[in-house]
Amino acid sequence: MHSAAERGQLDVVRLLGAHGVDLNAKDKQGHTPHAAAANDDIRAMLDRVAASQQDEGAKAALTAEADAAAALDGEARHMQEAEERRLEAEAQAAAKAEADARVAELDAQRRQRAASRGSGGASNEGAAAPAGPVSPSITPRGDGIAPSSPNGNAAHAASPPATPSGGLEDDDEEDDEPTPASRARAQIPTADKMEQLRGAAAALAKAKADAWRQSREAAKSAEEAKAAAKAEEAKRLVKAQSETSKAREEELKRRQQEEAAAKAAAIAALMAKMNESEIAGPEAAEGSLSYEALKAMPDKEAMRTAGVLSQKREWYMPTAEFATVMGMAKPEFYAMPQWKRDKLKKEKGLF
Repeated sequence: MHSAAERGQLDVVRLLGAHGVDLNAKDKQGHTPHAAAANDDIRAMLDRVAASQQDEGAKAALTAEADAAAALDGEARHMQEAEERRLEAEAQAAAKAEADARVAELDAQRRQRAASRGSGGASNEGAAAPAGPVSPSITPRGDGIAPSSPNGNAAHAASPPATPSGGLEDDDEEDDEPTPASRARAQIPTADKMEQLRGAAAALAKAKADAWRQSREAAKSAEEAKAAAKAEEAKRLVKAQSETSKAREEELKRRQQEEAAAKAAAIAALMAKMNESEIAGPEAAEGSLSYEALKAMPDKEAMRTAGVLSQKREWYMPTAEFATVMGMAKPEFYAMPQWKRDKLKKEKGLF
């Protein structure tokens, strides 16, 4: 209780008070929880707890209020956890959708590049360069029989025709044609491209994480503001209830004092009426006899002669001397029960 009062934890003070914690306990410095309270709200709650420990109805109301506050705190905590889980799930789903879209986009670009390379290779094969110019020594018939030379010597029929110069160019063109392996290698991203893709993916993940973190912080701020507003409202209600309880206690105390004063006056009047027959002459006036004179009267006969009623000998002392001897004023004395008054009178020698 001391720790909660020092830290200003109003809900903890209410809960401990509802479970009957002793408010008169002292710490090592000799301070009670009321003396260690951090502010007026904590002191008001401690006063309310003290009143509830004497009133069963107030104790039940305080216990119900503490249980309600604990339930509201638990509900707020569950709502906050659920909201955090929802935001995290949304952020993960959005990041996954973004990554899937990026992968699909990269696949489409790769297929488009592969299709453009395939169409380019087919067009190159169909447009192969023609053979080079025919040598004058080759017959256009292509039957392998060479004409007679001017000197009458015939070329050998089985000898292959000379390879035209254009044949080398055809071979070179065929060698330049992309093969399936070269096309597959061309489709593999380069190191720079892979580094760019990694950077883009990292930037996207960071942006998603930042957005999720900001949304979570915004939700947390909203929950804190809601909790602060709820705490202020609870504080206002407690303060209003404390003021109402204090006013009720003051009114009750005033009524008790009035009733005690009226009761004392009625008892004094009744005693005077009952003891009128004890006095032989006129009754002595109030405050006319000192404490020593009253104490020195030996018997009822001496009291009858002095006009003193034996059952209210103290009443004839002056007001100041009565307070000094009895330790209290006359109204307070006559407000006590009869047995307490008789006990005090015996101690003072006036019974």
